[in-house]
Amino acid sequence: MIQRIQTAYLLVAVVLISALFTIGFPLESQAAVTFADWFPAAFYILTVVAVVLCGVAIAQYKHRTTQLRTAGGALLAAFLLLALLVGGFVVAGDLDEVQRAGNVAGYLTVALPFVALVLVALARRAIAADIALVRSMDRLR
Repeated sequence: MIQRIQTAYLLVAVVLISALFTIGFPLESQAAVTFADWFPAAFYILTVVAVVLCGVAIAQYKHRTTQLRTAGGALLAAFLLLALLVGGFVVAGDLDEVQRAGNVAGYLTVALPFVALVLVALARRAIAADIALVRSMDRLR
């Protein structure tokens, strides 16, 4: 089952979330300066947790129910990462600055976790479809 579509979804989500480390905007933004005591640490923790959970979900292809739960945790981590970034940027006023300056890194910082969130949700849907398919095949035996 490693060549299933959910593996591709999760792998692309890992790449997109990992790409946030190469973009310097989240740690150089006004939100990181305003909330210097917790924003960078929360960003690093949520990014690493989301990447690790997606990777673990890929590795659990033989245990579909465990893979579904792990992908659910990855979905939650990706959602919290997106909420942290958008919430921090809105409160600190970074989104207004990004719109005025047309900063591509600012747009990517918000777009990458959103796309990864959608991909992890699609992966969970594909895993659930695999579970339903296996259960229907077991009924036929």
